[in-house]
Amino acid sequence: GRKGGKRLPWAEADLRTLVSGPVWAGCKGLWNRLAPGDVVIHDGMYWGLPLVVCTGGRSEEPAGLMLVDIFEDAPVPYIHFRDNPYRLLKNGQSDRKVPISPALIRLGFLDHVRAMRELGHELLFPEFYNPKASMSFDHVFYDKVFEPLRDFHFPNGTSQKRGRKDVDVHSIRTRVASFWRDRKFDPGLRQYLLGHVPDGETAASYEEEPGLDLLLPLVTALGDLLPELPVIPLRLRPAEWQKFGSIRGRRA
Repeated sequence: GRKGGKRLPWAEADLRTLVSGPVWAGCKGLWNRLAPGDVVIHDGMYWGLPLVVCTGGRSEEPAGLMLVDIFEDAPVPYIHFRDNPYRLLKNGQSDRKVPISPALIRLGFLDHVRAMRELGHELLFPEFYNPKASMSFDHVFYDKVFEPLRDFHFPNGTSQKRGRKDVDVHSIRTRVASFWRDRKFDPGLRQYLLGHVPDGETAASYEEEPGLDLLLPLVTALGDLLPELPVIPLRLRPAEWQKFGSIRGRRA
């Protein structure tokens, strides 16, 4: 009887389908990411969804990451989700440190981070930042990444569609939370990683931040929500398109 009811999670099989296809296997080019081809480009469209899945983060958190918040050379490489000059987090509990998934490291995520540093960027995905409009990172992520991929893979809706409602970006967090719950990971660790206030019997155990070594098994397990993606040599966007914007007119 709760207003609105519970938010449906993504079905695991559907989520793996969402993170598949030309973007990761080979597309026709930067402006034809959903047409099969032989080009893989490592940018926000490539990394965005895997980051949301493998951190349980809200979409604006990885989409608006600054490179100074990624610690790729730490003993346990991690991301520090925190406020930055480009975007703020939802609340104080959202400030947290999340290990980087081994699944992402296998695909070359740390190489991408180092390459963007060498080019002098501040943002991990500068193409998501629009300095001339009030478009938030979550809006850009939905418009440029999530919606095109969902429409491409599920033109008639996912298996979770109920009437006019279907799963959305936030439903990925719901799947992550259910995934950890079903595998009986510690509730306090789960809530810390999701940016929630720990409650229940374990709350007192996590008055201080849990160690990255305790969090790593939870993040590692999330790799099971991704398909087996091919490892492709790093290829960044062309320099002139490492910023917000796209070509005008009809696409080729």
